[in-house]
Amino acid sequence: MTNPNPLQQGIKATWQAILALGVLSIVLGVIIAVWPGPTTLVVGILFGIFLLLTGAFQVIAGLLGETQHRVLTVISGALALVLGVSCFRDDVINSVAILGIWIGVSWIFSGVTSITIGISDKQLPSRVWVVILGLISLAGGAVLIAYPFSVEVLVLVAGIWAVAIGIVQVISAFQLRSTAKQVQQRVSDLVG
Repeated sequence: MTNPNPLQQGIKATWQAILALGVLSIVLGVIIAVWPGPTTLVVGILFGIFLLLTGAFQVIAGLLGETQHRVLTVISGALALVLGVSCFRDDVINSVAILGIWIGVSWIFSGVTSITIGISDKQLPSRVWVVILGLISLAGGAVLIAYPFSVEVLVLVAGIWAVAIGIVQVISAFQLRSTAKQVQQRVSDLVG
C-alpha cells in the first residue's frame, strides 16, 4: 500500500478532528443533562475548555482555509475564544449572566454563519447538516439571550445544544470521510 499524500493526511486529520469534537460535545451534553445542579461549576470550566478548543479550531480553519467565508469563520472562532476565557471568572451570578448573553450572541452569530455557508456554498458536502447546525445554534442563542440570568436555562440549553451539535458533527465527519474516499477512488480510477 502506498503512503498517503499530504492532502489525504489533511483530510483524514480534519474528519477525525470533527469527529473528536462531536464526541466531546455529546459527552459534555450528557454530563450536563444528567447532573445539572452539582456540576454547574465543572460544566462552566468544561464548556470554557470546549469553547477555547472550538474557537482555536475555527480561527485556524479560517486562516488556513480556502473557502469564501474565512472572515466569518475567524470572527466566530475569536468570539468563541473570548467566551471560553469568560467561563473562568470568579463572580458566579454576573459570570452566568455575561456568559449566557455572550454564548447566546455567539450561537446566533455561529448559526447565521453556518446557515449562510450552507445555503451559499453549492459545492459543500453535507450542506443540509450545516444549515441544521446553524438553525440549532440560532435557536439556542435566542433562548439564552431571553433568559441570561437563569443558571438552569443556561445549563439545560447548553446540554441540549452540545448533544445536538455533537450529533451533527459526528454525522458531518463520517460524510467527509465518505466523500474523501469517493474522491480518492475516482482519482485512482483516472490515474490507474
